[in-house]
Amino acid sequence: MTVEKREECHRKVTAFVVKRLHPFSEVEAPTFRDMLFTLNPNYTPPTRDYLTNHLIPSWYEIEKSNIITELSEVSHVALTSDGWTSIAQDHYLTVTAHYLVEGKMRQKVLQTKAVYKAQTGIVIAEEIADVLTDFGIFDKIVAVTVNNAANMDVAIHRLQFVKLGCFAHTLNLAAQSLYSLAIMSQWIAKIRALVVWIKRSSMAKTVLQEKQAILSKTH
Repeated sequence: MTVEKREECHRKVTAFVVKRLHPFSEVEAPTFRDMLFTLNPNYTPPTRDYLTNHLIPSWYEIEKSNIITELSEVSHVALTSDGWTSIAQDHYLTVTAHYLVEGKMRQKVLQTKAVYKAQTGIVIAEEIADVLTDFGIFDKIVAVTVNNAANMDVAIHRLQFVKLGCFAHTLNLAAQSLYSLAIMSQWIAKIRALVVWIKRSSMAKTVLQEKQAILSKTH
């Protein structure tokens, strides 16, 4: 196998792992390696260590360079950003760019980064600013969509960007406020009891399907 062909195979394996969200250890799974051996006995797939420390970082730099080049030809960019905490209690912040190329919408996740600092508006503003500067689009931002958290308000105000509140988050807050209404609490309790009953009883599922058939609302 030529060096060029081996590198091409490495890129395909990397894309398979990354785009399908497989664990990096997948490349060392016996069944995976056996499959590749069957397809091409001359190809030796990368180890987990080589994938982690060489192939993925190299691919990332290429993809990042391509995005920077594409964004350099765009005049206006909108952002969405959100933060969350993982099960391991690590906090992450994601910044995504939205823009038009020849009339077609493009979305690119610019960065998902662990942030080991207090999630103040100042810290969030600094993190977002670093990403935008890195990709050369700080002066192209027309609006940023974030949730309604106070620290996000401070961050966007500090960056002097136009803020668009997340509709889904606003809708969720509105729905949550309905729980305080007595009449809604009664209906919610009844619906919850019905759902629990259906989930716990196979007979209930059968009854539900029969009622759906009668109402011609089968799915």
